Amino acid sequence: GTGPSTISVGNSNKQDEQVYRKPTVAPELFPSRSDNAAQVKHDNVGHQKTTGKVDTSGFGYAQADSIAVTFHVLLPYHVWGWNERKKLVMYFGGQNLGNWRAGVGDFTWRDIGDGLWEMTATLNIHVDLLKGANSIPYKYVVLNYMSDITVEFEVLHGAPTKGNHFVNRCLIIPTALFQRGGYYQQYDTVMYPEKKNKSYFGRLGDWFSGGSSIIPPNEQMHQKCLITYLDGLRNDLTRGIPANCTVDCVVAFAMQVVTCLTTQRIAHDDKPTVWNDEKLIIFMLTGWIFPIIDTVKNFPVSTPEENGKIVMTAIILICIVGKLLGTKQLQPHDIPVPYAASMLQMLCLSPDLENKKCLDYEFVRSVIPNHYVKDVTEAISGLGNYLITTAADIEHVEWFYCLPILHFLNNCTKPFETLDLHVPVDTFVFNDRYLKLGTFCNRVAEKEGFFERHFEKLKPLLHIDPMLQCAFAYVCPLKDRSHLIHNLSPYLCIG
Repeated sequence: GTGPSTISVGNSNKQDEQVYRKPTVAPELFPSRSDNAAQVKHDNVGHQKTTGKVDTSGFGYAQADSIAVTFHVLLPYHVWGWNERKKLVMYFGGQNLGNWRAGVGDFTWRDIGDGLWEMTATLNIHVDLLKGANSIPYKYVVLNYMSDITVEFEVLHGAPTKGNHFVNRCLIIPTALFQRGGYYQQYDTVMYPEKKNKSYFGRLGDWFSGGSSIIPPNEQMHQKCLITYLDGLRNDLTRGIPANCTVDCVVAFAMQVVTCLTTQRIAHDDKPTVWNDEKLIIFMLTGWIFPIIDTVKNFPVSTPEENGKIVMTAIILICIVGKLLGTKQLQPHDIPVPYAASMLQMLCLSPDLENKKCLDYEFVRSVIPNHYVKDVTEAISGLGNYLITTAADIEHVEWFYCLPILHFLNNCTKPFETLDLHVPVDTFVFNDRYLKLGTFCNRVAEKEGFFERHFEKLKPLLHIDPMLQCAFAYVCPLKDRSHLIHNLSPYLCIG
């Protein structure tokens, strides 16, 4: 499609925004209000008909007294029989939000293919209506400008029902994200009209126009929404996250999309409940994260800056995996060992040994706020321990690559710092603080050739991280001690 006309949306197309970037200037965001509420005739849902002027005083407040809520929804324009006389708006429940009788929202659009537009509108809603995780029911509505303005409400096909109650969408801003004058992103599923039985010629017309009267399965709809809303982030992760982004903002954005789609807030009339899609968590892993890993892991790297972006991508993906595991809808065994190994290997730093600089780490540290270091540490060490305890092949030692990151982030040491040989050697042994190295030691105790197979690959990292030398000496089998003495500090080998 070429996109809605001016009458149908009110704005031309816009570029896909990376909403995980921190805004530099608070935009002035006010909704368009409906002056035609008294002329509306309802089509198919049966909400109360308009009998005069309606109260929409809950919208349009200055930023300091409101929360700017951006709504995202996918609109299948063929299914809605879109034309220049139609316009997308939103209806809300609540006395001062229109009470299902006023259309608000000035939507912009983005053509995403497959007969779908991503529609986006931002409304300033007064904080008093949203505080305390208060719920506000709403729906997307199509106005049809004929001789009279008629209204067609969306229908949430497949949502849990309760008797004859209407099923509405529901806006609830979690207390942790509630902030006066702040921003909130609401990511919704595809909006569909009521199913209508079509004649043979109607179905034939659908076929010729590329449209369809068939509502696809919920699982398919939700996957399409996830891919669409995270498309810009996927592109950035494969090309390099912009410098003005931080890891915590990127992870929060991705998880906001996942949370909205896997735990959709709905209301039976005005009573809130939840519409869960637990399978979408697995799809987030296999259909979104794994393809990014497959793309990025083999990228040729020629500069520290390029490697820094790969390390940042790995950290973001590992943190997202950690958050998904925290939902309890994803289990560690759902992560294949090769993908766990690839994410950890992508953390490998590329130091400048001649000038004793580690520019890729400097970049990575600049995009991890101090308050988020603990989250990153826990996610990386969790994945490293999973690989140590799960991989049947002891050749999977990619967890070594994450140790310098862990050491530097937590100020255990600094790049190119030397060992202090005046302290007891047992203070060097890096066993259980982050990774379960003792578990790995037990598995390689009687193996031969461990040093020869792994030392050269780790040699650059051993130069920049003295604690990695301790860890390597700790896990090497006794049979390899002769190699250690010739390549590492004898002090460590004796210890």
